[in-house]
Amino acid sequence: MKTCHILLVLLFLSFIPSITYGYTTNALEDIQLHGFISQGFVWSKTHNFLFDNLDHGSFEFNELGLTVSKNISDSLHLGIQFFSRDQGDVGNNTLMVDWAYADYHPTDILGMRLGKLKMPMGLYNETRDIDILRTCVFLPQSTYLEYYRDVLSGLHGIGLYGNIPFDFGGSIEYQIQTGTLKIGKDGGVNTLLQNETNIETHPLMNIHSFSVDHCLNGLFTVSPFPGVRLGSSFIRTSTQVTADLDLDLRTVYADEKAYAELYYKGLIDPEAVLKDQIDKGTLAMLAGAALNAEVANVLAHTHSLEVNVDKLTLMMEYYHYTYHINIGIPDASTLVDDDFFTEGYYGNIVYRFNDTFEAGLYYSCLYDNARDRKGERFEKLGENKYQAWLKDLSLSFRFDINENWTIKVENHWMDGTAFLMHANNPEKRHGLGRYWQMFAAKMTFHF
Repeated sequence: MKTCHILLVLLFLSFIPSITYGYTTNALEDIQLHGFISQGFVWSKTHNFLFDNLDHGSFEFNELGLTVSKNISDSLHLGIQFFSRDQGDVGNNTLMVDWAYADYHPTDILGMRLGKLKMPMGLYNETRDIDILRTCVFLPQSTYLEYYRDVLSGLHGIGLYGNIPFDFGGSIEYQIQTGTLKIGKDGGVNTLLQNETNIETHPLMNIHSFSVDHCLNGLFTVSPFPGVRLGSSFIRTSTQVTADLDLDLRTVYADEKAYAELYYKGLIDPEAVLKDQIDKGTLAMLAGAALNAEVANVLAHTHSLEVNVDKLTLMMEYYHYTYHINIGIPDASTLVDDDFFTEGYYGNIVYRFNDTFEAGLYYSCLYDNARDRKGERFEKLGENKYQAWLKDLSLSFRFDINENWTIKVENHWMDGTAFLMHANNPEKRHGLGRYWQMFAAKMTFHF
């Protein structure tokens, strides 16, 4: 991987003289301005997915984007998009730079970008913030899980891309980029990590910050025939986490062990706790202690197929995600040391009836741990086995009122409760029913 990073940097340096030479002076001409504003509504009678208190519905679902771009020359392009969203506890309408980069493409075969780049994971991650480019309100969660959206929105670094045409028609397109990711402590990754490392629904860690060591990302697509596109993409990275044992463990587990009570009376030194024994009482005593935490060997693959035939579009994607979590008390015991394997796939069919009306239907299946598709580990703990999967049948309708206004409505028929967070369902996480529904509506203005 280091060899690939060095190669990308050297290729970038070789572009610099050409970029400088090709720059034109009139920087204010032909600036393009585009944007969108959307407001949504989500409702579920029984289950809180992505939001809190959906039994009364939630309007905490909006997005705003503004794009400014300019062609400096025939081969040099500059652009930036400002973006804000609110989705329950995520986003909270904080204004951010969604992407911003310089794009130099002297030929179709080889181009270069640097800055904050959109990440090509699957065929649709780069455009997921542009609501008007799809029929559904929510992309299939089996491949485009919303909890990763803020992290996968952009990579800070450099990238190469190009298009290689075939003599008989069709082409190969590629993107490969390297850099780092920014992970916020209040974002979706934090929520997921807390959920994966909880103890009987109680958060194990108080997370302060994330530090991504490196990231390598790429997408390769082949269009062998008109209307057919095959793709394969990947992400490779790892993350260091600055955290400590959650202070709430003091009250949650204070009465679990007799020596915990002695500790609070000042009769036991936490340093004297047996290093090879970590239980609830020990956690209560060590609450607030610093942790060594890492999410290592992160490797995600997505394989894709898209077919367009007249007004009909078929889409299928398969998602494979492995990583290793290690959490421990320095010079003491390991709390979590495990490999995780998330897997998902979906099939989507979309039909455009006329200029105004479009409908889409997809089936999505996501497994929290593909090594335990039937949820046997949950059954052994006396919990519901359907916590192991989330299967979603979604029907969407899109109405394009005019060239600026779009309205969407959709319903989800769900089977399973994987990725329903403890934080959103604090009192009923293990009592949620297997079958449930979620309704979503969204109106978007774009220019």
